[in-house]
Amino acid sequence: MRARRLSSFSDDVIADMVARYVSGESQTSIARTYGLDQPTVSHLVRPHAPPERSRRRAHGTTNGAGKLTDDQVRHIRSSFDTGAITQVSLARQHDISPSTVHGIIKGKTHSPFGESTPN
Repeated sequence: MRARRLSSFSDDVIADMVARYVSGESQTSIARTYGLDQPTVSHLVRPHAPPERSRRRAHGTTNGAGKLTDDQVRHIRSSFDTGAITQVSLARQHDISPSTVHGIIKGKTHSPFGESTPN
């Protein structure tokens, strides 16, 4: 089967794919219907799909399964900033990995609302 260019799909076909995806149909099922592979369907529907169909997960304190509260994150940052404790000690204290502590300190993860992250 010869690959089709993404631009060869009409707006109506893309709208149908998006509607089916939003209604809960899998990208793989949609791909089979149109004789495509799943990554192609993903490329076509994801920009138009609502956020609730996104696989992107919440990070930091917005993650429902997160271990740390905003106060704990502030404590980790302030304790490390004062030089009073090492990253490994903070990790043990909060039952998290040292790499998580590093991410918190560098502002890569756990950005509580209203708190600016370091650059």
